[in-house]
Amino acid sequence: MSVARAASDAFARVLAEPGSLAARHALLEAWRREGDPRGELLEPQLAYHATEQLALLEKLNVLIADQGRTFAGELATLVDGFTFHRGLVAEITVTGTSFLALAPLVFRLAPIQHLTLRAPLPPVEELFGSRFLTKLVSLDMPTLGAAFGDRGAMALARSPHAQGLRWISLPGADIAEAGVEALAASPYLDGVRYLGLRDNPSDPTPYAREHDSRFDVGRPPLAIELERKFGVRPWLAVPTAPEHWPPNREALAITP
Repeated sequence: MSVARAASDAFARVLAEPGSLAARHALLEAWRREGDPRGELLEPQLAYHATEQLALLEKLNVLIADQGRTFAGELATLVDGFTFHRGLVAEITVTGTSFLALAPLVFRLAPIQHLTLRAPLPPVEELFGSRFLTKLVSLDMPTLGAAFGDRGAMALARSPHAQGLRWISLPGADIAEAGVEALAASPYLDGVRYLGLRDNPSDPTPYAREHDSRFDVGRPPLAIELERKFGVRPWLAVPTAPEHWPPNREALAITP
């Protein structure tokens, strides 16, 4: 097998297994053999993931500031924002309407696992009908107000493509009781670890508040009521690791 074919196959594996650290290390080896300059970022970011050395993080920040758009390639011209995780672009920010148009290309260019969507949105039923949602671990839709609302929450709750999501943030989305109940009842969202609903008319989000190096943890009565009505949902539970609450969306994306 040629060096170029091996590198292409290694990248295809990363796209198929975006959470796999083993797949990324295999890609790094393939890029080293090929002399691909993208390995200059992949190698230290994988090293930082393993060690979390502050000095290495500072070097990475400089490298990304200087060459991030080059490493991101065509993707940098398509999206409103992008973030590298484990050496490759894994997080993007786009409008909801752009997402539907760009998704087929974007997911061929990078192992996207985290998505932030901003207005304008397409019809929410169309948005959550996208099969590309199956590739995501986290979804952030900040401050969409009435453009989302109960209708958006219900469309998300009915989407089988949302089954892989582990982290969802819907702040200021005008979600009331009907929308929250739909989210709690959904058979597709029962694996979600965090579902943030702050600044909504109905907000059952558990909390962990630090004061004098101690944490006050708990959950609103609404969370208890929803759990009683629809069963146990991880995102309704009192945080057991308050120092890591809310959980880091990237930490939920990684597999061995």
